[in-house]
Amino acid sequence: MIPPRRILVGVDFSECSRTALAFAARLALHVGGVLDVLHVQDPTLTAAARSAHVNLAAESAEEVRRFIQSTPPAPEAHPETFVICGTPGKVLCDIAAREQADVLVVGAHGMTGAARWLFGSNTQRALRHAQMSVLVVPTGWRPPHPDRQDLSGRRPFGRTAGPAPGDPPDRAARCSRAAGPRSVDVTRQRGDDRGSS
Repeated sequence: MIPPRRILVGVDFSECSRTALAFAARLALHVGGVLDVLHVQDPTLTAAARSAHVNLAAESAEEVRRFIQSTPPAPEAHPETFVICGTPGKVLCDIAAREQADVLVVGAHGMTGAARWLFGSNTQRALRHAQMSVLVVPTGWRPPHPDRQDLSGRRPFGRTAGPAPGDPPDRAARCSRAAGPRSVDVTRQRGDDRGSS
């Protein structure tokens, strides 16, 4: 749905996910939408914590709350939070579908190095398997007007590439450079497999 009414953003406490959260919060405030924030716990860590009598879910929920509070303007969007154990890419897609998110927002990078090699890219999995639009926020994204809490000065949805009748010939190139985060629509029919995770 454009504009989106429900926005889900995945966070893993990295700076990349902080950028995605900041963008998602601004988008929610800009369109008057609902913001959901999801953190996915690793099943191995959850099992180890449980055996050590540590309530990792409660600790993670508190960490998500602190992460939101330290990422303006996320607190002003009054997000609902989810902490769920599982495989991050799969859980992101499943929760986005369950909550009927119109758009899933993810950072361009999450895990790096050996962790990425072992577990794969959650962003890539979301792009391949999500049943709604996925918006990938580049690591270096900055708001167009940092003094505002929304996306004033940007048109994140609508026509941003391709000249309209009467536009100068270089409009498409200018719009493409100014577009910022890219929205990739990965909606498809069940059974359309574009590769495995």
